[in-house]
Amino acid sequence: MIIVSEKTIDKTLNLLETKTEDEVQAMFNDFITQQPYLMAFALTMGEDFTNESDSEHLLYLTFIMWKCFVAEGGKVPLVSEMVIESVNERFNKLLGGDEQSDEMSMDGVTTIIRENRQPALFEFTLEQLMENMDDEMDDEENEGIQSIISFTLQVALECLDHAANGMKLKKV
Repeated sequence: MIIVSEKTIDKTLNLLETKTEDEVQAMFNDFITQQPYLMAFALTMGEDFTNESDSEHLLYLTFIMWKCFVAEGGKVPLVSEMVIESVNERFNKLLGGDEQSDEMSMDGVTTIIRENRQPALFEFTLEQLMENMDDEMDDEENEGIQSIISFTLQVALECLDHAANGMKLKKV
């Protein structure tokens, strides 16, 4: 089973920092080619953000997660539309997204955290979200954007884990 370690995350970040913009773009293009559905999902989830940097941050973090899986275990099989839809639907149900309430189910949040098999990447994404909070936005708007980014990253992480490890999808 491929478990992305903190060491792999650090190596991946260091690698990206040492590359030129063109080299990073070439790696990002590899991501787009190898994971077009995951890229489209992240792009779609961020398309309504008023701040373009939030959308770019979401795409970049999704790319970094994929790059970490590649660094840890080699080529990651294609994440299909069906897998993304299944995980997205499951997470929405766990979080109460199929109800009329704006309140998230804390039991659902707990389940997602408890079942996560990639603790280092999960922690990394949360740290990145906290660092990316926009001090100029009001708290409610900031919280809404960060919630969407967090949700999208957790769906992407679950999908990548599923693809890399060949795990069965969980049902709600």
